[in-house]
Formats: sequence, structure tokens, C-alpha cells
Amino acid sequence: MDNLARVKAVYQAFTRGALTEVVEQLHHSVHWYEAESSPYADGNPYVGPDEVAGGVFQRLQKDYPDLQILAERYYEMDNKVVVEGRYKGLHHVTKKPLDAQFVHVWQLKDGRVSQFRQFTDTLKWRLNAFSL
Repeated sequence: MDNLARVKAVYQAFTRGALTEVVEQLHHSVHWYEAESSPYADGNPYVGPDEVAGGVFQRLQKDYPDLQILAERYYEMDNKVVVEGRYKGLHHVTKKPLDAQFVHVWQLKDGRVSQFRQFTDTLKWRLNAFSL
């Protein structure tokens, strides 16, 4: 499977809620970076699949049980895939809807994700999580 197909498979697994499939695509030494000022950036960089699963995926699943990660455009170059898209979901406590754009930069090594960088509107994420 080439890098583009592998990254597309990750988004399909997210859509199905198959987080174990996503974790299986991570290199054993993956470095995962959530966007600066994101509520989930407190562990940056998350190193290794277990840190990513516990520090990012489980928290997202709790806060946004219906979160959709909608990939819209893909760009492939060498060992990187860049993806534009949107996050949509409802915060489980505030019940506020989230609709935020993103850019994801995936780097692959030996057929696995070795680095991930997220760019998104962190203000929308923060306002969404708090009742004002």
C-alpha cells in the first residue's frame, strides 16, 4: 500500500470509529503533534502509539463522541501526505457544535506513520469546550 492509500485508510478507520486500526498504522516511535494552543497539545509531542491513543484519541472520543474528521483534499510528496479538511462534532458537555477546518501533515516511514502535525482553528476548539 502506498503512502496516500495508507493515509486514506486511516481516515476511513476514523470514520468507522476503529481507533485500534488507526493505532496499528503508527510507527513504534511516532511523534504526534497537536496544534499549538489546542486543548490536546498538553502532551506534545506524544511519542509512541500508546501515548497517542491515550493522550489524544481517547480524550477526543470522550469529548466528541460523534466527531467527524472529514478529509477533503490530499497532496502527496515523497514520504509526506498533506490533507485539508474539517472537524465536525458536538461537545458532550456544552452541546456546542464544532465546525473547524484543519490541515494534517503525515510523514511515513517503513509503511507506518512516523510523524503527524495538526493545524486547526484552536480558538473554535477552546470556545466549543466552555460555556460562555
